[in-house]
Amino acid sequence: MHCKGKTILIAFLTLLGTSFALIGLTNRLVLTPEFYKNSGDLLGYDDNAIATYVNAQNWIYLFEGLYLTIKLTLIALVIYTTFYVAKYQIRFRSIFGVVVYAEFVFLFAAFGKLLWFHYFEPAGTLSDWHKTYLLSTLSLFPNVPVAWYYPLQSLNAFEIAYWFALAFGLTKITTLNFDNSLLIVLKGYVPALVVWIACVVFTTMVVFPAQA
Repeated sequence: MHCKGKTILIAFLTLLGTSFALIGLTNRLVLTPEFYKNSGDLLGYDDNAIATYVNAQNWIYLFEGLYLTIKLTLIALVIYTTFYVAKYQIRFRSIFGVVVYAEFVFLFAAFGKLLWFHYFEPAGTLSDWHKTYLLSTLSLFPNVPVAWYYPLQSLNAFEIAYWFALAFGLTKITTLNFDNSLLIVLKGYVPALVVWIACVVFTTMVVFPAQA
């Protein structure tokens, strides 16, 4: 069974559109000029300067599409390579489709974070925002150095759910059962994720030694 190109494109555009919608809601409900001002990160600036800063930050989101495309492509390439080494012939397009569908799991994490700050932590600071990731191990170690935020955030319930989503999707495009599909994910994607996290931590420590 193979994923059709049109179906994958629709899923990707839906994923991208939903991501943009969440970014827009976050800017409107949480990361407002008042939020930046109240967090104390922009003390000494007037309201116009803060508004200009926030608007400038929005330009970063224009790269969301490029980032998402690169991320999904690399993950699909890792899984494709894992299948190739295991001597399974699977179309890259089909694997990419599975990766796109699985990525929707992380939208729940983003939406949950938005709701958390809007309803339960409206007086939170920018620092709180950066280090908050629902259902992650970072909540167990809130006082760790900044360099360790990312690896501890990466180990979360949504990430584990993502592994299972990938495995389930692979059962739909291959003859493998769920256990063997999950093994492919654990052999391919998870080691690549660990290497990526290690690179991020190392780079952070080198570039920003004060945060180590």
